[in-house]
This record gives sequence, C-alpha cells and structure tokens, in this order.
Amino acid sequence: MKKKVNYNQHAQSFLVAIGGQSNITNYVHCFTRMRYEVIDKTLVDIETIKQNPIAKGINWNGDQLQIILGSGVVEEVYKETQNLLAIPNSAGSGSFELKEKIAQKRKRGLGPVFTALGDIFLPIIPALVSAGLLMGFKALFVQLKIIEVGTTFEQILNILTSTAFAFLAALVCWSTVKRFGGTPVIGIIIGIMFVSPILPDKNAVATWDYYQIFIKGYPTIEAAKEAWTASGLAIPVEVLAWKIGFITIVGWQGSVLPPIALGILAAVLEKNLKKVVPKSLNMIITPFITITVTFVMGLFVFGPLLQVVEKGILIGATSFLKIPYGFGTALLAGTLQAIVITGAHQLLQGLEMQMVIEGQITGNGSIMNAVWTASIVSQGGAAFAVAFLTKNKVDSKLHLSAGLTSLFGITEPVIFGTNLPRVKPFLYGLVGGAAGGFIAGIFNVTCPGMGVTVIPGLLLYSGQPSHLIGILGVNIVGFGTAFLLTLFLFSNNINIKNKFNQNFKKIGLKTRFKNKVLVSQYKQFIKQNHAEMNANSKVINEYQKQTAILANWKLDKEELLDKLEIKQSKNNETAKLETLIHNKKSMIDEQILLIEAIKQKYDNILVKQQEIVDDYKLLMNKNGITDLNLSALSVLIEYK
Repeated sequence: MKKKVNYNQHAQSFLVAIGGQSNITNYVHCFTRMRYEVIDKTLVDIETIKQNPIAKGINWNGDQLQIILGSGVVEEVYKETQNLLAIPNSAGSGSFELKEKIAQKRKRGLGPVFTALGDIFLPIIPALVSAGLLMGFKALFVQLKIIEVGTTFEQILNILTSTAFAFLAALVCWSTVKRFGGTPVIGIIIGIMFVSPILPDKNAVATWDYYQIFIKGYPTIEAAKEAWTASGLAIPVEVLAWKIGFITIVGWQGSVLPPIALGILAAVLEKNLKKVVPKSLNMIITPFITITVTFVMGLFVFGPLLQVVEKGILIGATSFLKIPYGFGTALLAGTLQAIVITGAHQLLQGLEMQMVIEGQITGNGSIMNAVWTASIVSQGGAAFAVAFLTKNKVDSKLHLSAGLTSLFGITEPVIFGTNLPRVKPFLYGLVGGAAGGFIAGIFNVTCPGMGVTVIPGLLLYSGQPSHLIGILGVNIVGFGTAFLLTLFLFSNNINIKNKFNQNFKKIGLKTRFKNKVLVSQYKQFIKQNHAEMNANSKVINEYQKQTAILANWKLDKEELLDKLEIKQSKNNETAKLETLIHNKKSMIDEQILLIEAIKQKYDNILVKQQEIVDDYKLLMNKNGITDLNLSALSVLIEYK
C-alpha cells in the first residue's frame, strides 16, 4: 500500500527553511511551482529545501524563491501553507501584513515586473486551458460530423469555448486589482464594463474591417462572399467603432494591457482613498470614486492609447514569427525553455492570448502553441536519452518519469531534475526545440487555442488534418533531434580517465599519451599531492565562502538601514525592521570572529598551495612544456 504523503509536514519544512513567516511577503503557486516572495535571501536554507523528497528543484527570480514540486503536489502544499499561516505559533509564526510589506518592499530591475505579470496571469490560465481543450474536442466532433455547424448544440459549445476569451479583460482586471491589494470585486465590475455589449465589440469591429479588406481582392462582392463562406466563416455583421473627436472607442474583448494598467490604477486609487475618506463613508464613497474615475480614464485614455500599443506589439511579434524559412519560430522555440528558467515566460502568456484571439478573428489561428510544443517535447527527448544512458536503474527511472511529464506539457521536472544539472542535455533540448520550431514555421502549423501542448495539445489541431500532420512532425523532429544529440554526444558516466585526458589537452600535448615518461611522472605527482591538495582546497573554499557570506550580509544590512530610514520618514512602525537589523548585526559580528579564527590557517595554506604549483611548473618545464594552463591542476582534487 502506497504511503500517504504528509503535505502539512512538507509545507512546514519549507516555511522553516525559508526563514519563517516573517521572512516572506507573499506566496502563490502556478501549475508546478510554489513561489515565495522573500525579504532576506540569506535566511533561506537552500540545501534543506533541495533535500526535501517532494522538491524537484529550486529557482530564484529576483527575490522570488520558486520551489518546483510538480502538478497536483503544488496545490496540496499551497493549501497546507495557507492553513499554517492562519495558525498562530506555527513554523512561520509572526505578523503577516501582506499588502503593507508588498508596498514597502524595495525591488530593482525587471524581476518584479515578471513576478507581477506571473501573479496576474496564473489564476486565469486554467480557464483558458479548459477553453482550449474544449475547442479541440469541438473541432474533432465537427470533423467527425458528430456535431453540425449552426445547430443549437454547436452554439452551446461556442459558449463554453469562447466565454473565457471574450471576457479576458474582466478576468485580467480582476486579477490585477487583487494582485496589487485592491478589492477584487471592483476589478470585476470595471473589467465587465469594458466588455459590455453596449460598447462596440472590438473583435466584431476587427472582423468587419478585415472583411472589408478581404472583399477588395475580388472583382465583385458576390465573388468575395462566396470565397469567404467557402472557408467556413459566416458573413460578419457591420460593427463600427465609436468616434468622439479624435478618440476611437471600442470594447476591450481580448485585450490585456489596458485592463492591467486600469487594474493597477484602481488598486492604487482605492488604497489611497481609504486613507483620506472617513471610515463611516468608506463603503460608499471609495468604490464610487474608484469605479467612476477608472472607467473615465479607461474609456478616454488607457483604452485608446494602450490598444494601439497592444496592436503594435502583436504586429511586431507576428512579423518576427513570420521571418522566412521558419527562422523566427526556430529562434523562439530554441530559447523558450531558457526563458522558462528565469520565470520571464509569464510575459509571453499575455502575448499568446492576443495572438489566439487575433487568429480566431482572421481564421488563421496562432502558431505559438506549435512553438511551445517544440520547446517542451525536445526537453523530454533529451531526458529520455539521459535515462537510456544512465546505468543506475533507480536514477534511470527518475529521469524517465521526468521525461514523461514533458509529453503532457510540463517541463519543470525534466529541466530542473534531469537536463539542467547536466547542462549538455538541456542545451541539446534547446537545439531540438529550434528544429521543431523550424518545422512549425516552414509549414505554418497553427491552431485556434492555447494552454495545452504535446499529446493533449493534438486535440487543438484535430479540426484541420494538414495541421494535425504538421504538429505531429513538430513533435517528432523536436523530440528526435534532442534525443539523438544527447544519445551520441553526452556521456552520463564521466570518469577520472576522461578528465585526465582532457587535462593533457589543456596543457598543450598534441598527442595525449605520446610521452609515456611524462604521463608516468604526472600520475606520480598527482598521487603524492592529492591528499594535501584536497585538504588545502577545502580550507580555501571554506574561507572564500565565509568571506562572501560576510560581504552579502553587510550589503543586506545597508539595504535594511535604507528601508528603516524610509519608514522613519513616513512615521511608520519600525520595530520589526529594527529587530531584523539588530539580528543581522549580530550575525555579522559572529561572522567576523569566525573569519578571523581561520585566517591564519588560510594564509599558511596559500603558501603550501603555491609550493605545489611551483613543483608542478618545474615538472612540466623539465619536459619542455612552458605554456601551462594551471586550471589543469583541478584533476588533483578529482583524482582517486
């Protein structure tokens, strides 16, 4: 009988290793990762997290710690984490003023942008994935003539497949307001206003405009209508955008940027209004002003402006993917999984949503799903090859199971558990992705949905047999290229002999074992100095590690002092921050004492180490080798 996993215990272990509840400002999860926003990274015990049996790997994205757990597991850990943080005196005890901390925490660079976008899109993705799967089933049923187009049942299916995309702006606005600390229901109301049937439907306006361009390519309107309907499209109804002066107004169906901007505005405005409006009137005045102001700003400023920007980004991305001979899709598919490692792939989700909706309007579909498929299945191919090459049966099964997850569109276990730690399989997977992306671009493999890839994703192509054959080709080429490259170019059982031979290449010998006397002397030198060199290296590495820790802690202390100064200037409560600074100062003082205790030994070791290097140089010089690469000495530590 399979032992039941105690997710509460694992969630508690993660919280303790992260530094407790007081060291995190927020936590969310995606399909495979728990994501913790960390205050002080030095308090995180990475090794403890890595040793946890359910953790498949970790990744840092700025101050966000991502623990890769896998689909199904991550939901359980998230649920138990919620329970733990709701209980006082648990592993992560302490105040958890989430919104205040997020607002006050200082972040730099693009990391926070990617994190925020990820937090916005993550709650929406399941709805879009479901819609994508339903699109696939509907296309399959239509192809098999189980369902006829135009029937009541087909219209009911259209409700299931199109609602999530039609109300995308409302979903994005809700998620954005929630992410930035506003009242979620206000986000829903604002978002629904901009997909109201009173406003001109953006997709209907775009379809009518596209139809007007289409009919200009035919000698008569009748001929154009016949060609249009022959492609399976209904003649569109005339829908025109509103014009108020120079401002063009349409609904936000399928838009992403305007609802994000408006959601941020609504959240910020609401939080600031709550500070100045009397509490007795807060429930009435704050929502009224927030909704009214954001609606006016959205209708006349954010909507018209950002929809132009959005259209420009979409045109640019589409043009890139249409670079001739499949080079655009190959380049993107070959780099996608490298982007996944950084967590910046969340940025592409909004773009893909736009491309899917645009493809539904024109009837051309989106190529992004095929690009994603190529990048994912190729990492699986590399992992299968690693499993085949691994002699240890237990490890081989682990790599095989990781590879299997990629066939269902999930790459974190295969990347962090198998390919990335070995580097070359990951790189071969990228090459395989580029090869699959090349096929997708050459044959223009498109589909009407998103969110599901590889085996489940085949459903999205079932309505078009030629595209179904194309996506099968993308899968085969991507998987096969990565599998074969890894199989023939990667060795999973590197031994000391290989290292020894490589080092002889480094020191300049044209033929590795030509000079047998030198080889013998070199081996003897290694045996004589191995133990001492190994011990010396441990001391050197430990000293350098401790000095690096000290330097980081000093930087952390400076940052905490900056935060304290900001809080004091705003007359905010500073007790917790002062405690953190005091603890950090104590840690620094202890670290200085530790370094002083081992410095003398470190200095002596450096002298001994130099003596060994000098002896090595003398040995090589006697044999006529003067162009030395001293990195070859690394073999001394590895030799057994």
